[in-house]
Amino acid sequence: MSTHPKRARKPKVYKPAFKRYRFLDNLTRSVELTEYQNPISCTNRTRAPDGYAVSFTSGDYTTMEDVVVPGWRERSKNGELFFNPMHRVRKSWELLGGTGWQVTSISNYCTSPNQQVVYDAVGKGIVSCLTQIPHPSGKSVVNDDLRIDFAALSDQRVEVATRLLNERGRADSNLFETLAELDQTVGLFERPMSRMRRLLREASNAKRKGKFLGYAANGMSNLYLAYRYGIKPIMSDIEAISEGLKKQTGKQRKTTRAKSNDNRSFTRDFVITVGLFAITLRQYTEYGTTVRGMSLDDVDLSVFENIGFTAKGLITLPWELTPYSFVGDWFVNFGDYLGAITPAVGWNQVGTTMTQIISQLTTYEIIKVTNNLSSTYTVQQYPTGGLRIHHLERSRFQPPSPGLVVKNDFRFDKLTRVADAMALMGQQIHRIFR
Repeated sequence: MSTHPKRARKPKVYKPAFKRYRFLDNLTRSVELTEYQNPISCTNRTRAPDGYAVSFTSGDYTTMEDVVVPGWRERSKNGELFFNPMHRVRKSWELLGGTGWQVTSISNYCTSPNQQVVYDAVGKGIVSCLTQIPHPSGKSVVNDDLRIDFAALSDQRVEVATRLLNERGRADSNLFETLAELDQTVGLFERPMSRMRRLLREASNAKRKGKFLGYAANGMSNLYLAYRYGIKPIMSDIEAISEGLKKQTGKQRKTTRAKSNDNRSFTRDFVITVGLFAITLRQYTEYGTTVRGMSLDDVDLSVFENIGFTAKGLITLPWELTPYSFVGDWFVNFGDYLGAITPAVGWNQVGTTMTQIISQLTTYEIIKVTNNLSSTYTVQQYPTGGLRIHHLERSRFQPPSPGLVVKNDFRFDKLTRVADAMALMGQQIHRIFR
């Protein structure tokens, strides 16, 4: 048995992290359109290419830039966390089928005058337009006309970062706000018969004065807003309290998330000239951005915090109690900003990251061909076809600092937001004209 003391194992020293760049080239170049001459009633009737051929590069090309952490697996098992930057771009081009053209010409092509020649373009006619619309050239990747508003994207990142910091330190409900507005909300649950008699009396007076429609519109608005911002939040708070009582207390790791989507579309028709054709192309583009933020924190939660009594909820209470503050938040993220600059008491941030996705899908399609040929030419077949270009970009980075921004969509594409706006307008109109 050895009496030598065991040597302490030296801690493993890892090499520093380093940037890495990679690419994946799946592009294939091929001839997609060839025009042939086919003489008729000539001595030489050999069908042969006339020198007009168009090549196209289809497939996808991907670039990737990230940060490599030596010993990542071992270090992750030991509890280390990494929020490394990353940037990946994938562009793809795909032909959507189509046909070429066929034109018959009466010209002095061979020894005898006025003999026929058929110009037969075999392949996909859309590629004849590619010199005038975005497309890949050879093996290189070209700009495919991104329509993203990068100034609006920058505001979107700030908006998500601000909302993320606002959500840190909060529970699923704010019971301080519920208690502060309890006297107003309890009034919604008056004795049904008493409230019904009053409503009928008010409706009768409004009808006698010729203002029944205005009263009805205002009544519907009041009932909707009372449910939306009175009864419904209380029901949600009751459910949140029930769920909060089931949640784990004590030290734990919490994840907070925030997200924003901005999706749009664009359509245009334009005319280009290809040989003796005037071709109308339709461009349809769907594009959008998605920004997600995530924060990881170590916290020591109590039952009171789980059910909705949080320090941040108390500090930001004055803004929540301000009349129509929620309307202001539709347009400017003032409420989120107040919450973002308010400390999340007891929350110790382990790390944070932001992910950004840019996506654009553009389709070009031949929708009309005008014959600009002289009387010596007759068109037997017009060119057709389509082209799809897809740009997908994903990035990961540290969130920007919080700030005040004017929101880019106001969320009026949501039916509930439209209903809220209409109800508020109904109230204001009734107050003006009553």
